[in-house]
Amino acid sequence: MTKQVLMVEDDKVLRRLFRDVLVHYDCKISEAGSLPEAHQQLDKQSFDFVLCDIHLGEETSLEAADRCLREKIPVIIISSDDAYIKPLKENGIAAFLVKPVHIPDLVEIVQNIDNLESFQTVRYPR
Repeated sequence: MTKQVLMVEDDKVLRRLFRDVLVHYDCKISEAGSLPEAHQQLDKQSFDFVLCDIHLGEETSLEAADRCLREKIPVIIISSDDAYIKPLKENGIAAFLVKPVHIPDLVEIVQNIDNLESFQTVRYPR
């Protein structure tokens, strides 16, 4: 079954990389490059999960992540700033991938998003 995914990432190169990977794993990607774009996407359709960078230029995506959690949408955070791991874990984020992201780790989390029993933190190299 195709998963509807919202990808919130301000880096166009990373958006393209993640999109090009995830489409091969039965994901239909909607993209947002900013917090307002993320909210627009969340307003107009439902998603199976959200893949989200924390830092979006001068903004953070934490507001969008909180909204997703309230709406019971699993959130995968991607960031080089691992200071957010503990508070995000406590708030119910499904997974935290530390940049640089190892693509097989991303794929594994995405493929198991519906069956994650606990918070996942992934760093590369492991």
